Amino acid sequence: MQRKKSPKFRSHRVLLAKATLGSQFNNGGLPVPFLLLGRLRLCLFFLLLSAGPAFAQVCPQGESNNAQLLAKITQSARQFERYDPEAGDAGSPPDPEVIYRSAAIGGKALIPVLRRVSKPGMSLYTIPGAAQVSLAKLGDREALNQLESELNGENDSGDAASKLGRVGNEKAVAILLNYFFEHASDKSRLWRSGDLGGDSLGGVVAALVTIVRNPPMEPGRPAPGDSKTWAEWWEQNKGNPVSLSIDGHFRDPYSQCLARKVEWGFPDAILDLGASGDREAIQLLKMLTRIGDQRSRVSGIDTVRGRAQTALLKLGNEEEFNAILSELESPSSVDAVKKLQYIGGKRAVVALMHSLNGANFLSEYPDWKNDGINAPGILFDHDEAIASAPVKMVASPPDTTGEPKSKKKWLDWWEKNENAVQLVRTREVSFE
Repeated sequence: MQRKKSPKFRSHRVLLAKATLGSQFNNGGLPVPFLLLGRLRLCLFFLLLSAGPAFAQVCPQGESNNAQLLAKITQSARQFERYDPEAGDAGSPPDPEVIYRSAAIGGKALIPVLRRVSKPGMSLYTIPGAAQVSLAKLGDREALNQLESELNGENDSGDAASKLGRVGNEKAVAILLNYFFEHASDKSRLWRSGDLGGDSLGGVVAALVTIVRNPPMEPGRPAPGDSKTWAEWWEQNKGNPVSLSIDGHFRDPYSQCLARKVEWGFPDAILDLGASGDREAIQLLKMLTRIGDQRSRVSGIDTVRGRAQTALLKLGNEEEFNAILSELESPSSVDAVKKLQYIGGKRAVVALMHSLNGANFLSEYPDWKNDGINAPGILFDHDEAIASAPVKMVASPPDTTGEPKSKKKWLDWWEKNENAVQLVRTREVSFE
């Protein structure tokens, strides 16, 4: 009788080490992670291809140009095949985010080309691995079976759990949970190498935390936790969707595409949703504000929660506007300036100029205001950020070129122009 091969945990040790160094999607307490998110991971993306095809990855107002998306995927695959990291002039490898963005826009129509590009056992940061993950996210059964096999140590890619985390659908949750429960009592999951040690299931749970709603552990903490706790959580939640699915909230095709991008891990699309003016986005955006660190009223614009709050602001939410006004007078004022630049309009300019006057700055933060060492720097950053913002928002701004006292110039200008200020008509741009 052939002995059953014991499960391999090597890949999850790597994942645990990565998770220990930092959460995937630092979305204001959110590691974000939220698959949006997961990833959530605010990534820096490379523009590797020509400017023309790049537009194929922007959500269209009408039907997506699947021919362009197909060509972009094919070109990335060819670049990957030719890429030689050993070559002296190899440059950067092809960007796998090209695959994820294209798949998010084109959807199931791209499955045939993704199947030609996909290969099992490769990292999600490669073109073939990204194609495999995209197929699984689109519901391709073969790709899901491949990832399940990899998780169990067959054709091990080194990051099967993180790939399933990026897939992020209900089937991925089921695969990860089944693996977790099957191995929860396996002592071989615990490992030690010199002074280092850990739990090999950490990567599996770290992936789960990027997907499910209200996981029974804090985001950013990769310790697997008690299997009983997870079992109780699953018993309470298995009858309801536990992963993010949001594009069905919209009737407008453009908004549907943006929502898919959010779901696929591109949180800048949240800002595009706010700029779209689609009020159907309000319910979704309010849901996204419940993601991440809730200890403060507002989160930074580089977080999923902060983006959602800012998008609500763009759609006219008064509660969020008042929260941003408070943030503008706080140590986080520079972030508030960015948000007001995003929403634009006269009331944003008015808020900035009134704050530049400085009467209320740090008034609710006496410890900061009376800090003789740090307060001057905080005030300088506040004034500098505001003095730089209106230049792009109003017509005929004052000339502050080479002017060290631009704050006074702006305040004098505002005193003369407050009632007749002319705004610049800005061209709508895509954030994602």
